[in-house]
Amino acid sequence: MESLNLLTACKKLDRSNTSPAEKVAAKSQPSSNPSLWTEVLGSSEDQTIPMLVTGLKGLKVIDVSCGSGDAQTLAVTENGQVWSWGDGDYGKLGRGGSDGCKTPKLIEKLQDLDIVKVRCGSQFSIALTKDGQVYTWGKGDSQRLGHGTEEHVRYPKLLEGLKGKKVIDVAAGSTHCLALTEDSEVHSWGSNDQCQHFDTLRITKPEPAALPGLDTKHIVGIACGPAQSFAWSSCSEWSIGLRVPFVVDVCPMTFEQLDLLLRQVTEGMDGSSDWPPPQEKECMAVATLNLLRLQLHAAISHQVDPECLGLGLGSILLNSLKQTVVTLASNAGVLNTVQSAAQAVLQSGWSVLLPTAEERARALSALLPSAVSGNEMNVSPGRRFMIDLLVGSLMADGGLESALNAAITAEIQDIEAKKEAQKEKEIDEQEANASTLHRSRTPLDKDLINTGIYESAGKQSLPLVQLIQQLLRNIASQTIAKLKDVARRISSCMDQELYSKERSASLDLLLRFQRLLVSKLYPADCVGQVPNTYMLVLSGIVSEEFESF
Repeated sequence: MESLNLLTACKKLDRSNTSPAEKVAAKSQPSSNPSLWTEVLGSSEDQTIPMLVTGLKGLKVIDVSCGSGDAQTLAVTENGQVWSWGDGDYGKLGRGGSDGCKTPKLIEKLQDLDIVKVRCGSQFSIALTKDGQVYTWGKGDSQRLGHGTEEHVRYPKLLEGLKGKKVIDVAAGSTHCLALTEDSEVHSWGSNDQCQHFDTLRITKPEPAALPGLDTKHIVGIACGPAQSFAWSSCSEWSIGLRVPFVVDVCPMTFEQLDLLLRQVTEGMDGSSDWPPPQEKECMAVATLNLLRLQLHAAISHQVDPECLGLGLGSILLNSLKQTVVTLASNAGVLNTVQSAAQAVLQSGWSVLLPTAEERARALSALLPSAVSGNEMNVSPGRRFMIDLLVGSLMADGGLESALNAAITAEIQDIEAKKEAQKEKEIDEQEANASTLHRSRTPLDKDLINTGIYESAGKQSLPLVQLIQQLLRNIASQTIAKLKDVARRISSCMDQELYSKERSASLDLLLRFQRLLVSKLYPADCVGQVPNTYMLVLSGIVSEEFESF
């Protein structure tokens, strides 16, 4: 209950309008979690609840940072000044000597430099100016200061290795640092005992140097763990290779191992259990799903043939992965973190996991209610996600138009073949041929476009009109429910603007189908199009099907 007590102590603070000086003077990283805050109030006593740092009262603080263990704290005010307090070993407070202090004191050497950010590592400090210069001071072991020596520095010293570069962000680990420039370059220095610099030689870097392999990634942010380095790019610029150490290895064995691991860690997490799994199991499930998503994204980006990965149509591996991921993504009762990760896998990899239009159409048909029951608005979020995903996938890359064209073409070919068979059979009955053809064409043409979404020429799958009918019933039921909700809001004098005007993916598919159908019924130029005879038949069929509602 200690963490709950810490939170209740801050619940009356409006932290969005309160200056950092009136919050807490030190925190390890920006966070909205009050339990991470520590206090320095002019004494060495531990504090269990946040309290005002009186030494900074009246100043607007824009950035704070603190080290670990026998640590220092730094704070930057809006006028560019830096204040430090805490342990003073190795001169990390920036005022010369090794004396510590219990209250914030100004670092005079940084005055008039317009500091905007500060960072604390293990026994050293960093400051970044508005014009992109970097200053470091404190303990010099492991080249953590970047000045080319291991000497301790007791006053802020300009980092010469970054001269000429405009640095926009800095990050500090225990004994290594990163700096991000306005040109998206990432420079690093310091200890490399854990390959912090992406260098397996584990050689310490005495001065800043650009990290290899990131020059084309358009990096927009950096961060450090104690012995880890992180860099991320804007999603529009990022591309990933087929092999990245410890992260990506697009090959059959990777998918086999991920499938095995996923089945093990998600056992009992399909929503059927009343008890949540241990947190470690939840974390493993999310991590495994994220890795699977990354492999699929890399494979799709590089247009790797699924057959080469053991994920060919109908393969045991594909079916196993698909069953596990779809279950976690759609079932009610699945943990939100796990379900979100599974849904992300499907969003990135549906073209591999659900490769055929027939399969997606059948899955969608199974998810949609077969009749109007009035419960369509109560569909679980996971089920709703799957419906929207499948509908969207059927519209992707002209899939709906291709399905309609294939259905029409296949049915016309079937009609023609049956006509020819009739003519051959009744070749001697010329007068009866016309009436027989007229009588037989109606039930034959009645199936027009009912052949559905084709996987390949001549292979019949789910009837397209059947799927459209289900979508229409579903949308009609939702519309009625929404109209009732609007009426209830109006009768209750509620604000109608609260009503969501967002259009569903199912409605988008129906509207697109309508446009495609009209374009087929009334083509601007019939050259190369389906003959008008079939257009008239098609018009009658569709009208009858849609009027049946």
